[in-house]
Amino acid sequence: MNNLQGSILSSENFDKFYLAKQRLEIIKSHKLQLRDEKHKEIDHSAEWSMDHIESEVKELREGFDKGDVENQLEELADIINCCEIRAMMLIY
Repeated sequence: MNNLQGSILSSENFDKFYLAKQRLEIIKSHKLQLRDEKHKEIDHSAEWSMDHIESEVKELREGFDKGDVENQLEELADIINCCEIRAMMLIY
């Protein structure tokens, strides 16, 4: 894994960022479908959403500590999905 050097908007970094977002969107879609199947019948309260984000961050840290790149990508996808769900709750 490489460190990010310079601006995310530089042409080299932006291209990599765009490609990473595309890959993450595929993972996010899959993870969102799994989440929907698993949590279809529960009450998605504000407290649940915050607790779930915190739980996913802990799992991300575990993947980071193990150097497990695929797990980190899955956890990032979960976190982004949780954040988007939380944003939907705030907006609507």
